[in-house]
Amino acid sequence: MELYRARCGDGDVPAGAPVGLAESGSRADAALLWPLTGHPLAVVRTQAVAGLRVLEAQGLQRLAPLLDDPAPGVVREAVAVLVPWAHLLRDEELTLRLAPDLPRHIRVGAFRLLAARGGRAYGEGVRMLGDDAEPRLRARARAVMGRTAPAGRRRAE
Repeated sequence: MELYRARCGDGDVPAGAPVGLAESGSRADAALLWPLTGHPLAVVRTQAVAGLRVLEAQGLQRLAPLLDDPAPGVVREAVAVLVPWAHLLRDEELTLRLAPDLPRHIRVGAFRLLAARGGRAYGEGVRMLGDDAEPRLRARARAVMGRTAPAGRRRAE
């Protein structure tokens, strides 16, 4: 554990150190992982967020900006941490992340969080993505539409 603490506090962080620290450390070790969420290497950022998830670290205001990270792994881990707290995220922030000009991983993350929230914003997101150019997002949205539409109004595809 001390080795992981030393490596996470070092400028040259090996990729597995953040998760290693989380698996062998305590919640207090989250203080060493938070700064690594801004590390220049995507693999270190991803592992830092995964470590925070393992430690059950809370920090909605610190994690929400990671939903816009250029690395898909970081966004995926941030979403995994935020799903239980999705009800605290603002509808507009998530809906804006569904925009077609954004990277797919950001859009998928926003859709997952909207699904965790449910409600009006999720329905709006489903409608937005129902005719999306991205085939997998469109298929997910249409699958939801098919399950929720009244029998006489289901889409024939």
